Amino acid sequence: MKFDELLKLVETKYFWTDLNKAEKITDSLINSTSSSEQEIGALLLGAKISRRNGDFFLAIQRTRIAERKAELSGYYELACKASWFLSESFLETGLIGEANRYLLRAKRNAELIREPSKMKSIQTHLLQEEARGLMAKSDYVAAIKLLESSAFQVKSNSSNFSLNVEQHINFQHLMGVCYLELGKLNLSGKYLYEALQHAGSLKDETKLAIYQAQAERLYKLGELDSCKYFLDKAYPYVEKVDPIRLKERLYWTFARYFASKADYINSNKYFEFFNQAVLERVDLAGQIADELIIEFNKEQLSIKKRNLILLWTLIAVIVSAVSYYIVKKQGAKVYLPLVEPDQDNSLRMDLMELDIPAKLHVKEHPVENDLNISLDTENRLVRDLNVLETDMFFLDKNITLTNLANKLQSNQKYVSYVIRKYRSQNFNDYVLNLRIHYLIDQLKENEIMLDYKLSYLADLAGFSSHSKFTMAFKSVVGMPPSQYMEDLRDLIMKRSNR
Repeated sequence: MKFDELLKLVETKYFWTDLNKAEKITDSLINSTSSSEQEIGALLLGAKISRRNGDFFLAIQRTRIAERKAELSGYYELACKASWFLSESFLETGLIGEANRYLLRAKRNAELIREPSKMKSIQTHLLQEEARGLMAKSDYVAAIKLLESSAFQVKSNSSNFSLNVEQHINFQHLMGVCYLELGKLNLSGKYLYEALQHAGSLKDETKLAIYQAQAERLYKLGELDSCKYFLDKAYPYVEKVDPIRLKERLYWTFARYFASKADYINSNKYFEFFNQAVLERVDLAGQIADELIIEFNKEQLSIKKRNLILLWTLIAVIVSAVSYYIVKKQGAKVYLPLVEPDQDNSLRMDLMELDIPAKLHVKEHPVENDLNISLDTENRLVRDLNVLETDMFFLDKNITLTNLANKLQSNQKYVSYVIRKYRSQNFNDYVLNLRIHYLIDQLKENEIMLDYKLSYLADLAGFSSHSKFTMAFKSVVGMPPSQYMEDLRDLIMKRSNR
């Protein structure tokens, strides 16, 4: 079976009937693509499967990779779908700021889609997604105005009837929910009734949302038998969908319905389901937020180091130009003096912070070269090693000399030789020093991290265990991390009291 056919089979069949099989096939497809478009499609499908399995963070990771690849490759429709998926995922967990950020990215990508009918259709969907964001902030009046704007676009988009129906039903459902939350139950009923006429042909997620909204409206009207009818229609879809908030709302309506019937056993059961769903969402949001903070810190450090590299490269170019001019003018050879390495290695690693090729700034550590490594290869390895340090390869918990050699497209002996010659350390000490000094930089720049647990800091710096981290820190700095952090707190307090 061809790649595209298999991808479609997973999306239309196994995604709904056998999620484990869908996941296995998609994972194999991700690793066997023959084009960027195929890889992006497989990553997006893998993200949908991961989210439905409850692994939101893996879903977000995959989608962000797909988004970057799609933007770089010019597949703006796929890039827009990736940004849109990220916006949905962040909104679902309550991270509204991140959801809005990716919604803006989706809008920008949508504007680059060349086919007008596709662009208009996706822009309509994005307006409805923006309305969901306003509803999450309880701004239902603004959401209604935006939905009315999207309805106008739906009417003008007649290129694809089935898509028009989906957009129309989403409009009816969201309008019904807005008026429900505003207490206008008759208006709400009008819109929800229209959505219900097409519920049979919709996705499970949309069916659950419409049935729950109608059940909630009927509960508020006191029509309890009709309320129970729609609750029973909604419940079979609970295990088939991934949105946590939908489940929360359904459990909440169930709990209040049974309470009004004086069935307190079932009422308490659904109140417990509701509380568990809320805690699950809050915990998930916390985990994702933590990962975003770690990633943001890594990106900021990487940007800072790249800026330093550019600065020192510029200085090197200027010095070289001036030197050339002097040589040309005076007709004499000029040699740049070598600078001795910093002797205080306990709290600083200036060379690593600057990421400048070490042989320009450090007297080379005498290492016997019995490898017959050429000068060009040696220079390339030093240069590429600097780039990898900038990209913080050492934060990978599984990094080994073999892995590093593969990244440098060389062999272990050459890489070990270069590290010993230009970093004056063996591989293990070299990695430990990079990790410890990275963490020290983070502690100095982000005072809030002084309150973090040591196990969290160990993980942040790439250590697989708390004990290994403590031993490495003490060997590099000369004191345990707890004492160093305490001393740093005292220093910050003294400075703030001046």
